[in-house]
Amino acid sequence: MRKTHLYLVCLFIIAGLGLCFAQESEDMNVMNEDIMAPMAQVEPQWQYFEVVSVDPANKSIVVKYLDYDTDQQKQMMIAVDEKTTYENAASLNEIKPEASIGVDYVVDSTGKNIATNISLEKFSPQGGIVEQVEEDMGEAPQNMTESEEEASVEDSEEELPETQEPAF
Repeated sequence: MRKTHLYLVCLFIIAGLGLCFAQESEDMNVMNEDIMAPMAQVEPQWQYFEVVSVDPANKSIVVKYLDYDTDQQKQMMIAVDEKTTYENAASLNEIKPEASIGVDYVVDSTGKNIATNISLEKFSPQGGIVEQVEEDMGEAPQNMTESEEEASVEDSEEELPETQEPAF
């Protein structure tokens, strides 16, 4: 009886060792790659940047941004292709260093950042983004001439009537 149990235990051990050293077939590897390929595609990312330099010949922009994980300014190169769309700019040539841009981009399989949309932020003389000032004022802000600015300053320097403080 003991011999029978010993033979059965040895048989299970040998069968288990065979499974441990088994290799996957080539068909399984191809199937796994087909399944994993769509999962490797990364969703588009969005970031707000300050432009450091623009290279229209190489269709690229070097930008700087704040890395929130390390609290340090970092630089990154973003490539532009024919599919890139622009907001508040007609082309890459209209984007200048020190401009503020919002960029939708994807990272391709080689690790290159490719812009899908670049939005150039335009600031108004009143100190806000043009679209926000238009919304608040009901019209687009206009640049003032020097004489208009002086008249505006003179108007604001007029004495205002004194207000009485409430009695307690």
